[in-house]
Amino acid sequence: GSPREQARVLYESGAAAFEAGDHASARAKFEESYGLFASLRTLYSLGLCQHALGDFGPAVRSLDQYLREAGAEAPEDLRARAGELLAQMRAEMGRLEVRVNVEDARVLVDGTAVGTSPLAGPVDVGPGWHVVEARREGWHGEPQRVSAVPGQTATVALALVQTRFTETPIVSAPIGDLAPTVAAATLLLPLAFAAWLA
Repeated sequence: GSPREQARVLYESGAAAFEAGDHASARAKFEESYGLFASLRTLYSLGLCQHALGDFGPAVRSLDQYLREAGAEAPEDLRARAGELLAQMRAEMGRLEVRVNVEDARVLVDGTAVGTSPLAGPVDVGPGWHVVEARREGWHGEPQRVSAVPGQTATVALALVQTRFTETPIVSAPIGDLAPTVAAATLLLPLAFAAWLA
């Protein structure tokens, strides 16, 4: 079937797993479904799953995105539940103010991309230790470990350094010495080709 149809089947399978209390399986199904077809209902359900698993950072991002994208179209009960969960989680969560010394670097918290530098605002995370890193093509930086405390904002400064590619010469002989070899190789090519044709 179409991606939309496959997404619907996965969503229903995820909803059944969620009802049965298997939140990990439900999350996997909802994530796969949302990857195929970005339905707001799936995003909301994914947020509920992440919350049930205690994965507050991703849960806040999913429910926040749901409220932003659904806007006035969101059914009243879903909007109220999402708002209630967000308020509860944020009270128990810490926030990370991530600063990167270069722009357009992907910022990851615990391996999940949370945006591109400079970030629009702090990142909501669960209490405890987190690994924060920034990645950009041609740049290198070390991940930072940072502890988040409920109700507080911790600042993380990530420094990326441009990768220098050192070009090592293949042959250290002066150019003059190379000339005969290059000429000989050029002569050999037609001979080998002629022999192959014969």
